[in-house]
Amino acid sequence: MVRLGTVDFDLGVSVLYWQKIREPVLSAARKGVINFHPAPLPLYKGTAGYNLAILEGLDKWAVSAHYADANIDTGPIIDVSWFEIESGRITARDLERQTQSQLLNQIKTILHKAIASTQMLSTFPNEGGRYVSRLEMEEMKAIAPGDDIDRKIRAFWFPPYNGAHITLEGKTYTLIEGTILSSLADPTISSLFTPANSNDALGRKPSSDRGE
Repeated sequence: MVRLGTVDFDLGVSVLYWQKIREPVLSAARKGVINFHPAPLPLYKGTAGYNLAILEGLDKWAVSAHYADANIDTGPIIDVSWFEIESGRITARDLERQTQSQLLNQIKTILHKAIASTQMLSTFPNEGGRYVSRLEMEEMKAIAPGDDIDRKIRAFWFPPYNGAHITLEGKTYTLIEGTILSSLADPTISSLFTPANSNDALGRKPSSDRGE
């Protein structure tokens, strides 16, 4: 409730909020403000979690619940829920979709406990790890010497946002590789641009073999 310019409530909830939660909200929540973060804490704070998971070739990922404090993703951790991923194949967009499903399950579980409890939930320290700002994430997208270009393309493929890119004559171009391009096509449609060989880029047979 709001009374005479003050804020008074039991529990605050933040889901994928990209800014700091400030006073008087932090102090007003008697049972704290719980933030749900789409990456494992304390390892990956801030942005670029999906990107780093793919760049670093991880085979598992996690979603985290923690109590918010004055900084970003640094408050005491309530829960970290891990799940398997295929970082050698997926794009950042794929990982975001997989993570959202896991995050929804965690939100339901943690909020049920928080609402039922008369006090704040038990936690463990949120120490160390890596914080990446939005500016740093954007800088990571540039192709640099020694990069695994295919992996970097997948790590930053999240249309309609700019992905891994190169700059030529002052213009920046987002890159795409064949597997991603193939995944965007409708496998039921053949056209002038369909490769005329026994098994085209999408794994289909020529139209003559399909009785067309």
